[in-house]
Amino acid sequence: GTSPRDGTGLAGAVLEGMAGSGMSGMFATHLHGVLDLPYSEAAGDRLRKKRMAIKEDQEWTYRLEDGVCTNSLALLTALKFGLPENIIKRAEELSEHWDSDTKNCNTEESSFKSESKRSTRTMDIHHAVAILEEVVGVKGSSSIVQIPSSCMPPPSLEGTSCVYILQIGGEGEDEGRSVAEYYVGETDSLFKRLSQHRSSWPSLSAIAVRIEKGGKSRAREVENLVTRRMAKSGFDLVSFHDGLRRK
Repeated sequence: GTSPRDGTGLAGAVLEGMAGSGMSGMFATHLHGVLDLPYSEAAGDRLRKKRMAIKEDQEWTYRLEDGVCTNSLALLTALKFGLPENIIKRAEELSEHWDSDTKNCNTEESSFKSESKRSTRTMDIHHAVAILEEVVGVKGSSSIVQIPSSCMPPPSLEGTSCVYILQIGGEGEDEGRSVAEYYVGETDSLFKRLSQHRSSWPSLSAIAVRIEKGGKSRAREVENLVTRRMAKSGFDLVSFHDGLRRK
């Protein structure tokens, strides 16, 4: 088996050679690193990035649209084709530990750092997690799902009422203050909602929790409470007014 790094280099060189020579064709790959390679100007001018359009209910359309896709939705696909839920759940757990030399959903690309690497700033995503846990009543639970910027939510959250918090931008500091912004929302289709948000903020990451009891009404209540507590704690919220309208 070819290593992801060497495979990406070979794939990029072949793609550049084809494009630079004036060839026409389609080049499909799971080596997402080819999206960020420094291609020659001649090749770069001819390359067009396409992906298959996905319906709101996560059904395939078999039609191309402009854009890139770095998530194959493998777990959701496996679930739709009848793979046992216990296997899907274990796959989700194992995928968190998977690592390679190319871009993927590892902790280095996630906004969620280990305890030893946490910033000493007053407010960050970890404080947002604590607020969400406290309001929902799942403190110390594994119910909070972390969704790094290059990933989509797990299938287990689809079709259920969820409350989510988006982190928009990095967690650098500007005169001692976090430059990240946050958005609190609720939805019954996290996949669809996250896709919509990423059309405006492509690099956002998120945390989410499934509301086990009370459905959408409880989710809206949690959204409102979390929004108020985060605003009071000093978070820079872009969803503040949206959250206050839902009382």
